[in-house]
Amino acid sequence: MKFYLDGYNVIGQANHISLTDSNKIERFIEWLKKYLKKGDQLVIIFDGKNKFVDFPTTQKLPGMTIIHTPASQSADDYIKDKVLTKKDTSNLVVVSSDRDILFHAKKAKVKAMRSADFLSWFCHESMGSTGKKSPNITNEHIEYWLDAFNQES
Repeated sequence: MKFYLDGYNVIGQANHISLTDSNKIERFIEWLKKYLKKGDQLVIIFDGKNKFVDFPTTQKLPGMTIIHTPASQSADDYIKDKVLTKKDTSNLVVVSSDRDILFHAKKAKVKAMRSADFLSWFCHESMGSTGKKSPNITNEHIEYWLDAFNQES
């Protein structure tokens, strides 16, 4: 799956990183690395702040691409533009809680996920299953243990 993340929007929904933290992007990337599953591709888009750079800057990491938009374009507009112009969106999920971005994703028939839902799903899904299953507990089991604990010695 390929995920387009509205970077600051997703960070804003994370309880472990503050938007006022000067290292928020680095902390967010490190956190994502811990839970990244093989085969998933994250494209994290942030607003560009350098007024002298009029093109998006890109940093590639294994399983991730970090994009800072040009100063003349917001991350929201960048995401909406990409969603509306992508030819194959069958494997794409847009992650944001911004209503306008979610509206554009729906208009383009692209799957979308709210930021908080993504954070919860991403870290729990990536932890994977240990393969252990709980045993089926019957009324007979319950009665046995109730009797065992209610007996006086």
